[in-house]
Amino acid sequence: AKQSHAGAQYELGFFYYNGDGVERDLLQTAHWWTKAAEQGHTGAQHNLGFFYYNGDGVPQDVSQATFWFEKAAGQGHVKSLITLGEILSDKELDQGTQARATACFMLAACNGANPDEVNQHIPCRWGNRLSFVVAFTEAAAQNPDNTAREILMQIAGLHPQSPPNPA
Repeated sequence: AKQSHAGAQYELGFFYYNGDGVERDLLQTAHWWTKAAEQGHTGAQHNLGFFYYNGDGVPQDVSQATFWFEKAAGQGHVKSLITLGEILSDKELDQGTQARATACFMLAACNGANPDEVNQHIPCRWGNRLSFVVAFTEAAAQNPDNTAREILMQIAGLHPQSPPNPA
């Protein structure tokens, strides 16, 4: 972990989180997950997002939580896509935010999420998904060479992240 290996930093964070062989310490958990997250480790980014969302080991900060969920979601992390969709759907639902949330849930489905888990979010949140259809159609017209996944990423406001280089 001290040699900047993201996987080792992520695992060391879990040792501190669980108190496995060390005293449980959420500050140390956040420290090591931040180091791994900054190197692009999606699991660390996702977990750090929850730490900021709940204020575990770090000050509660929904903006920072969203930042880390977006980083992991940009790499296709299914749980982060669903969580980001939930965060967006809890906001004031203008058409753009509604379309972003729906795109996150659909990307989660494209990336292997359980369809029942995805479906529980989309139909329950909004009876009319016209804003999403409009956003998708407009994005497709503006970028005819993009795949559906790329268009969903655009609507969700996510920037594709390159996976970290294995160390």
